[in-house]
Amino acid sequence: MNFNFLNHNRKPIYLFLNSVLTFLAIIFLSFSSYSQEKDLSEPQTLKASSELIKSFFEEVHKGSPYKYDKERERIYLEQLSRIEIIHIPYVENKNLVNLSTIELLNKYNSNLSYDFSNFDPKKFNFIKYSFNFYLTYDQFIRVDNQDYIIHILPYTNF
Repeated sequence: MNFNFLNHNRKPIYLFLNSVLTFLAIIFLSFSSYSQEKDLSEPQTLKASSELIKSFFEEVHKGSPYKYDKERERIYLEQLSRIEIIHIPYVENKNLVNLSTIELLNKYNSNLSYDFSNFDPKKFNFIKYSFNFYLTYDQFIRVDNQDYIIHILPYTNF
């Protein structure tokens, strides 16, 4: 018996399956790269809690006469609510202010240092920097030579 007709009919099926698999692979890769790009630019915010704010305050004001109270907590929580940390691959941009140009509030704790090599958006102590939280426009500060930008939303409570 001659089965040449079977071999002849398989070729279009293989081509079709190959095309479908290639198409599905392209679709899958497109969606996975889209989701990765989306994650890069999605801002991160610190999880606001009284304990976190108090630990930040105590780190900065260690040995100072200042006391942590509910009014300070309210102010810090409001400030924290306007901070976003954006992960964007580092590209030199002279229009962005570097974090190293913002004064470090180390009067009471001389052990404070800038967060460069060990920058962690989830543990960023914004209280140790002299940010101006009362500007009416957006501020963007690059963490020096890092893939992070600190975005401070404008003050609107007039």
